[in-house]
Amino acid sequence: MTLAIKTIKLIHNPSAGEEEHSERQLIQTIENEGYHCEYSSAKDEDWPQHLPSATDLLVVAGGDGTVRSVAKELVLNGSVPTSIPFTVLPLGTANNIAKTLGAMEDTKDLIKSWKEKVPQSFDVGFIRGLAEEHFFIEAFGCGLFPRLMQVMKTVEKPEKPEEELNFALTVLYELIMTAEARDCQLQVDGQDYSGKYILLEIMNIKSIGPNLALAPYSEFGDGWFELIRISEEEKEAFGKYILSLCDGSEKTFPFPAIKGRHFRIRWDGPHVHADDEILENVPEVTLAIENQKGYLNVLA
Repeated sequence: MTLAIKTIKLIHNPSAGEEEHSERQLIQTIENEGYHCEYSSAKDEDWPQHLPSATDLLVVAGGDGTVRSVAKELVLNGSVPTSIPFTVLPLGTANNIAKTLGAMEDTKDLIKSWKEKVPQSFDVGFIRGLAEEHFFIEAFGCGLFPRLMQVMKTVEKPEKPEEELNFALTVLYELIMTAEARDCQLQVDGQDYSGKYILLEIMNIKSIGPNLALAPYSEFGDGWFELIRISEEEKEAFGKYILSLCDGSEKTFPFPAIKGRHFRIRWDGPHVHADDEILENVPEVTLAIENQKGYLNVLA
């Protein structure tokens, strides 16, 4: 059943996108479709205080980081009822969430399509075992990817998004070649998969980081996560796969996924992330990760 939309709350990252994605242009394009649009800039520190308790649709105009910031207000802070659906206007570099949602059309076309789309369930992962509760909507992982995130924060990156993504793949390849496998105690729905790994990712969407589709068959609302593991023995094959992506080859990720709902992880290493957040000083404790099916709603 399509959504009856009258009022929209727009949360916009004004540093993302081009002139056509300015505050004025976005509001005008939305209101030209007959909606009433209320605007907040994600760059304003107090933007969460202006989230409405009632609106028909939350629209996030920005990249994956902006989407996560809005999701945090729904999931952890309770600023907006989780029954209110959100949708994405992709203005970032990677736009992994928008790609999974199939929301990669022209901005005007996406806005026109809202009248025809139906709200869908969107799963959320909850991470327990730390001092504070954490969550993820993209992926939780250990090893290579949080390390890549750390390195990318310290290096000078190309200005063009396509070049930045390819540069990140090159950096990832270098990290793969020098990575050392870490011990990991791992259970998935009661089954033991403990071992030594250089990468561990629990995926809720199809791709993370530089558009790396680790879980190309993942469904964001089916109540299952997909676990990706790369061992020391698979390091060379994983590196070759990354090099093929750097060369522009379109290849399906060659490593199998394990579907699961409940995970228990004890990782012997410092590099852990939830979406784009690096979890610092994670103690050597067992983390419990659970899929909360349909915790959020998305217009996609």
